[in-house]
Amino acid sequence: MERGYLALAVYEGFRELREWGGFIGDLPRLILVKHRAGRMTEISDWLVRAAGARVVDVGDEETIRSMIELARDGMYVKPVSAMAYAVASTLGRDYVVVITGTGGLRSTGLVGSSVG
Repeated sequence: MERGYLALAVYEGFRELREWGGFIGDLPRLILVKHRAGRMTEISDWLVRAAGARVVDVGDEETIRSMIELARDGMYVKPVSAMAYAVASTLGRDYVVVITGTGGLRSTGLVGSSVG
């Protein structure tokens, strides 16, 4: 999690869907991901208190492993997105993860030989 603006926007979008016409029932529970050495922000603190979000810590090893796995599939992401992927891959199929990045090179053979 960087500052938490994306998580706040996702929460607000679902809240509006519920309030503006009942398009959804219950709000989904957000899972926020932060680096193990990182600090909570005001936004993430608010999301935990007011929206019932859960925070999961991720370390360097998990982040790097996820960046390599995604790169092998042609997705070149920032570490914060790799952290989200690392957590999402442990949750099962009932979850959605937001990952931002770039398409990068589509030649996964180059990536595999470069990153091991």
